[in-house]
Amino acid sequence: MSVRRCLPVLLIALLACETTKPPPAQEQAERVVQQSPDEAGRRVSTGAQSMYIECAGVGSPTVVFDAGLGGGARNWEGVIAGVSTETRACSYDRLGSGRSDAAPRPHSPVDMALELSELLAASGERPPLVLVGHSLGGINARLYVQNNPGAVVGLVLVESMHEDQQQRVAALAPEAVQEQGRLQLEANREGLTSESLAHGLEVLRRGERSLGSRPLVVLSQGLPPRAMPGLEEETAQRMWAERQALQVELSQLSSNSVQVIAEQSGHAVVRDQPRLVVDATLEVVRAVRQGRRVEREHVLAGAVRARP
Repeated sequence: MSVRRCLPVLLIALLACETTKPPPAQEQAERVVQQSPDEAGRRVSTGAQSMYIECAGVGSPTVVFDAGLGGGARNWEGVIAGVSTETRACSYDRLGSGRSDAAPRPHSPVDMALELSELLAASGERPPLVLVGHSLGGINARLYVQNNPGAVVGLVLVESMHEDQQQRVAALAPEAVQEQGRLQLEANREGLTSESLAHGLEVLRRGERSLGSRPLVVLSQGLPPRAMPGLEEETAQRMWAERQALQVELSQLSSNSVQVIAEQSGHAVVRDQPRLVVDATLEVVRAVRQGRRVEREHVLAGAVRARP
């Protein structure tokens, strides 16, 4: 039976509920990557706190995965199993999530990007890096690039937030719906508040947003969100259209990029189509190594092979 899951309305999705169970054919196609990394994770002291990181595989560039709000290393287990066959791959728990220490409050994406820098340095994981960010993790990844432009050679943005999402998507909703989103957001364990999130987005907006010619793949959900109470269908459609436009804009951050629609996914592409995330990540890694452009056909090749 399908399960509906409401994402936090304010910024994180503001697109209401999604279906969480993938179709049977897709489940069969994705089994290939449903396994755990082959190296144990560890808690690493970064000075004032300890954070959890787990890595697998060897090779360069190292891929670092950053989950959406409330997620962590476990979200990426199947993906890392696929990526680590070709290169080094790491995932981690941000402060306030999983096996890392509690987060301060307020806690902004700016803080999260700096904490990732400290964690990678303390754990001995060195550039060059490919960053893969889902939802809020996409904002963190881009802030990391602003702080460490020479360290990052490629990115995959998986249903990433956009710095203008509040003004162009969330603001279209009735105030009661926006207030519901604010309440949902404030309940998170990572210390993220409406104000600290807005601060992080403003810092990103003011900084260098261009990714230059770094290989970039943008994965965007293909299944429209379900309507939610208090949100009229016409308003929901306008928000969905604007959200799609923002995803296109993300793909324009680099002169070497492609956008791929995850046709069988809602917002949780990492869960719904992990094989697609693996293939997108490996395409960026190969483009970096070969000094070439990313190709949409290469990202989609795995999905084509997996069809029954």
